[in-house]
Amino acid sequence: MNCRKLVTVLVFSGVAALAAGTTGATAQDVGAGLLEKFDSWGAYATPQGVKKVCYAMSQPTKREPGGLKRDPGFVFVSFRPDEKIAGEVAFVVGFPVKDETEPKITVSPGDASFTMAVESGNIWTQSTEDQESLVAAMRKGATLKLVSVSQRGNKTTDTYSLKGFSKALDRARAECK
Repeated sequence: MNCRKLVTVLVFSGVAALAAGTTGATAQDVGAGLLEKFDSWGAYATPQGVKKVCYAMSQPTKREPGGLKRDPGFVFVSFRPDEKIAGEVAFVVGFPVKDETEPKITVSPGDASFTMAVESGNIWTQSTEDQESLVAAMRKGATLKLVSVSQRGNKTTDTYSLKGFSKALDRARAECK
């Protein structure tokens, strides 16, 4: 299993179930726990004795178009020291993303923009350089917008607040040192 699929299994599905309020789900059930909350962002880590994964995570503050039925969406910036991964940016949008598309991200103010890649049904940065630039823009920005297209052809826009991002990211990074 490649590392992106491993993260999808360990982090995305588990935390998505917890954040979505799945009945009876606890941090231990999903393999990760909230370390600390910072405004719109949380810092999370796997428990002791488990392969260490730490991340900052948030959910969209606005989802367009309204009324479209889909699962919860999330943005993660993860750290996996065993794999020498630091600051990997990924999105779960709540539906299968059309493979041939290139989702777009804009961080404002500053209007930094990035073209993303689709892999394993989720959205990722295309390169380490893009990931570092995106994280730097997120640290300076107030909002992040992700525009993507579902396999059914629905164009969606998820807007995330970046309030608390830097603190959550720093906390997750420190936990995975």
